[in-house]
Amino acid sequence: KETNPLNPMYKITKVSEQDPGFEAENVLPGASGTWQISNKKATLEIEFLKPTVINSVRIQNGGTPIIDIKVATKVGMKDKYNWKPLIRQTIFMKGSQVTAGTNRDGEKIFEYNKKDALLDSLCKDKEWDAALITCSHMGFKPGSGFPMGLTTLHFNHNDPIWEQPYADEEEEQKQEIEEEEDQKMDVDIPSSIPEDDDVIELDENEIQRLKAVHNAVELWELEEQKDGSDTDAMSEEEIQHRLASVLPTSNNNNNNNNNNNNSN
Repeated sequence: KETNPLNPMYKITKVSEQDPGFEAENVLPGASGTWQISNKKATLEIEFLKPTVINSVRIQNGGTPIIDIKVATKVGMKDKYNWKPLIRQTIFMKGSQVTAGTNRDGEKIFEYNKKDALLDSLCKDKEWDAALITCSHMGFKPGSGFPMGLTTLHFNHNDPIWEQPYADEEEEQKQEIEEEEDQKMDVDIPSSIPEDDDVIELDENEIQRLKAVHNAVELWELEEQKDGSDTDAMSEEEIQHRLASVLPTSNNNNNNNNNNNNSN
């Protein structure tokens, strides 16, 4: 999921555990599914693609009673971090809900000015290289058959950068469709409209000849659809023969012109 176009800000680098079919990458924005853990505690480490100021965190639960998040900057050249609390231990499910398996998908959006979902003010306006998410039961007795996990982990969910990938993807798809249509039509589109002096005027005979060719091509396509024949596989001689059969006027005019030239 590191190349997920809907996740331009960070990638998952470490995960302590994950159940088969419920990988940690499922929590990334734009992904689907749930990161699921069968034990009482698990950690997930992400790395920001560049130093990032965190303004908000959106968490959609997947059965975890308590969640906390720490952030850090790199220490030296190695991947060592000095972790600081961003979201202190927050209860997402009460003990009775854990046992009953209810309220498993609750959502909280954490910001610096929200009392009930507060980001630690010491982290405000600072750039961070990584984040560490911890999911735990912390003394709650898990209900039988109810593993814990997360569904969505979304940093800076209001940032316009999350909307841009959609626009880029739609524009690329539109360009691909237009290119395919141009290839099918095999038409050269002029870069500018020609001046009046550059316009080629056709006489009536030439116009009639082009109309006849156009009608002949449409007729061949209909024949191909009916009997399954392939007009693209016709030889040059067959094509010339068919064109001659639909252009008697043009051929007669050419013969008359040749006769007139010879008599002169």
